[in-house]
Amino acid sequence: MTADTESIPVAVDGEALNLPVPVRCTVQAGALRVRVPRDRPGTPVEVPAMAWRRVGRLALGRTPAPRSGGDR
Repeated sequence: MTADTESIPVAVDGEALNLPVPVRCTVQAGALRVRVPRDRPGTPVEVPAMAWRRVGRLALGRTPAPRSGGDR
């Protein structure tokens, strides 16, 4: 990147700096990790796995067992 001045203001990792021109930037695959909220707009909704044992108990009129991670 070039400019009509000797340096330009830039931000690197949130820090404000003045870098001499020309500024050279490179792109490296996987070099940047971006964190975004899980419930951001446009995120597909994951459907939870079906708890077949629980469905069977409900169908047979039995009292459902307490929910746990192994009840799938």
